[in-house]
Amino acid sequence: MPAKGTSRFIVTPRILARVEALARKGLSMDQIARVLGVDRSTVFKNKKNNADFADAIKNGQAKGVANVTNALYKAAMGGNITAQIFFLKNRDMAAWQDKRHIDETHRIVKPVQIDSKMTPDKAAASYADTLKTGTGGNVVPLKRKQ
Repeated sequence: MPAKGTSRFIVTPRILARVEALARKGLSMDQIARVLGVDRSTVFKNKKNNADFADAIKNGQAKGVANVTNALYKAAMGGNITAQIFFLKNRDMAAWQDKRHIDETHRIVKPVQIDSKMTPDKAAASYADTLKTGTGGNVVPLKRKQ
């Protein structure tokens, strides 16, 4: 292997197999460069200028994703609830995403009973109590910016 930082780097079938295996494991371009003992610019240059090198990285990444997808699928089918939720949220987002609907058309304005004689703790407690009980208040339409 060339020493780190040298520009001499020959792409051989052995290097291609190693690069594919590293990419399959999820290593980044910087990490692949470190394992190969070259500068990151050498890896990027070879990826840009050598179709076999670029394919080795793409194929390795695709195989890694496929392996993890298969493992996730097996875990989901084996009864792992977290894996099932994760799988469904990522494979059928429209039906399984966490939905948070916020009604932005109206706001309830609640009066808070605070006066100048109250301590900060009592004022905070009064405000918290108003929020908890939901007593009083008027519905005020919000003006939305168009």
